[in-house]
Amino acid sequence: MAAVAIKSIFVVAMVSVTACQAKQEVTVLSERFNVCAALPPGVVFQIQEPGPDFDLGSIQVNDTLAEVQIGGHPRFSHRAIKAGVTATDGFKLLGKERSDGKDKLLFAYERGDEVGPVYVMVMAPQLHAVEQVLTKRRFLMVCG
Repeated sequence: MAAVAIKSIFVVAMVSVTACQAKQEVTVLSERFNVCAALPPGVVFQIQEPGPDFDLGSIQVNDTLAEVQIGGHPRFSHRAIKAGVTATDGFKLLGKERSDGKDKLLFAYERGDEVGPVYVMVMAPQLHAVEQVLTKRRFLMVCG
């Protein structure tokens, strides 16, 4: 009986170790704005040429490719942008909308910087397939 219990504990411990090894990879999305993301296996981020007051990238989840803008002044509803000042406990999803022919998700984190909150906007013709990955708790974070 004790041998069966020990064997069961060993199996549970091995499953836990295997689950820990399948950790998400932390990837730098923007050095300028010090934004990283915990990318699950199979999700790829590619840095693109930066804009004047924002950084650009693309994120691919399965067959869906989405554009990522990081920085200030996102093209999003003003009410959601203003709510960015309340996101003081890490990146917060401020809203979703469809504009300019794209689905958009807007995240913000008010870190107390002089320039105000850091915004991360993700957009694609359809975000349905990637929304679950993007809205996971602690997906976006400050690097380091």
